[in-house]
Amino acid sequence: MKNFKAKIIDEDLDFIKKSCDTDSQKSMFRIDKKTLLTLINEQLKDVKTTDVSFRNKHLYDIFWDINTYEEYESYARGNKNAYSAASEYYCKPDKLNAAEDYNKIKDLCKVFIPYFLYISYNNDQNVPSGRRHLGYMNYWLNKELKEKKIRATDFIDVLNALLDNKFSAIDNYNKFKNIVYNIDDKIFEELDLLRKLQDYYNKIITESTDKDKCPEYGRNFTKLFEEGIRKYHETKNKKFYIELLRIWARYNIEANGTKKCNNLPEPPVIEKLNQKEKAASLSKTRELCKTYTNIRLDTPQHWNQEYQEVLKHLSAHEVYNKLNTASSDDNICAKYCANIIHSNEYNEDFKKLCPKLTSNIKKLSETLKDINSPDNRCTYLTYWAYEKIINIFDSNTRHVHDKSAINALNQAVFMVNSELSSKDKCLFSFTGNLSEWKDEKLLHDYFKNYEKISKCSTSTNGTDCKSYCDYLKHISELYSSHINKCCSCYSYPKRVCSELCPKYFKCDIGYYPSDLLYNIGCEVKEEKEEGEEEGKEEKEKSYETAEDVFRNLTVDLDVINRSHIEKPFHSAGILVS
Repeated sequence: MKNFKAKIIDEDLDFIKKSCDTDSQKSMFRIDKKTLLTLINEQLKDVKTTDVSFRNKHLYDIFWDINTYEEYESYARGNKNAYSAASEYYCKPDKLNAAEDYNKIKDLCKVFIPYFLYISYNNDQNVPSGRRHLGYMNYWLNKELKEKKIRATDFIDVLNALLDNKFSAIDNYNKFKNIVYNIDDKIFEELDLLRKLQDYYNKIITESTDKDKCPEYGRNFTKLFEEGIRKYHETKNKKFYIELLRIWARYNIEANGTKKCNNLPEPPVIEKLNQKEKAASLSKTRELCKTYTNIRLDTPQHWNQEYQEVLKHLSAHEVYNKLNTASSDDNICAKYCANIIHSNEYNEDFKKLCPKLTSNIKKLSETLKDINSPDNRCTYLTYWAYEKIINIFDSNTRHVHDKSAINALNQAVFMVNSELSSKDKCLFSFTGNLSEWKDEKLLHDYFKNYEKISKCSTSTNGTDCKSYCDYLKHISELYSSHINKCCSCYSYPKRVCSELCPKYFKCDIGYYPSDLLYNIGCEVKEEKEEGEEEGKEEKEKSYETAEDVFRNLTVDLDVINRSHIEKPFHSAGILVS
């Protein structure tokens, strides 16, 4: 009874664990968007950003409130303003050790101090629109210093010596000085173009009653926008392009929506402008893909070599051969494998694998049309892919989750699946333990090969059957080590088994490998239990039979139900005494 209770507890603990594992309860081939986002984020971790300008979140999104900023600037430049006293107090040469430092910034200091105070006290830096003003101040500072040929960071170094903790906006200033950077000429040109676009847009929506000026502003906006698109094609700066699209969208609404200005020119057709670049990029990638789609995918076999001669004549090998020889599509490669194909970090084997893998996923129902079950087609593809990865990595590499190439390949698998119908999806990921993949593939293939091996005595001579013996003995060991975690059986009153590892393990008593060994004439050795009678007939089975194994695995459901009544479950479904 003690052993029985222990088994119940183990079974229920296992049930709880499996309940938390969605793969064991739901279709393993359903697209998981959360996992996809995780993989994409993992992929992005490989990209390192070093330029401080590209770490500034609001680098380009800074001109929405430019009318207000310009109004505050006019206040700050006035002889008498609300913050004149602050500028007089802090912009003094006696606060610096070197006179030349003061000469660099003396004129601008008297404008910067009140300007910064106006913006700080009229903006909340804790909200997005408030944080933009710091980015705008950095642009303005660079613009003011450009003709003087003084770097913005040098200005800040001098200003740091002038300001102290008594400065009323010191907290905001400390945030500002940490985001200040020296804007190079190319980025400054982009920012200046965005500022002018925003200025024209503001004039359109505020001066639209002037029917003469409104079309002129629209023409200037359109001309400047097209210049911005041409500049993007040169620089490939995505942040600049995104901000162009934002202001284009606002203009588009004004031109086609509210109609405050009836003579406003139609906005440029953004799709045509962007499509040319996409087509050129896709064409280049497609040509590069031909390098890898027209070559045979041969990866050296680093494992399981002792059974290759036997396995190549069996059913599973025939299916894998179809996947190996299926044609790769250049268009599919260009769409899903561009990051891998263009990268110099990944070895050639990954560049060969991605086009073949994505094409096989896309055309799986056609390539393996002789296999009726979509799930069976998918498990074949999964273990075909696993074997390719196993062969690419060195035999000493156990885990693959920290390989950037694997992240890129995972992303390709998820993206191609995201565009397939539910019945055509084949979703899996290259995350885990290579040793486990090897064991799973061997077991998966065994169940697929079982029928052909079992008929060897009628189709071939006894000597050929013997060639399976070593292979089946290894399978028998794997079977024994996996059956307890992969099968949960109950008497109902007939035995009913739940398959917890449906991709690679069948909980059917008819597939018991030791019986197959015995039936095809292989020697099956197993130690006898203590006290077992000697002198059995030579042909009598001396090993643990399939019935023995499944009997030990099976729990009487009636006993469980009665246990629930007499001693109910008190802790998450665990039977307690």
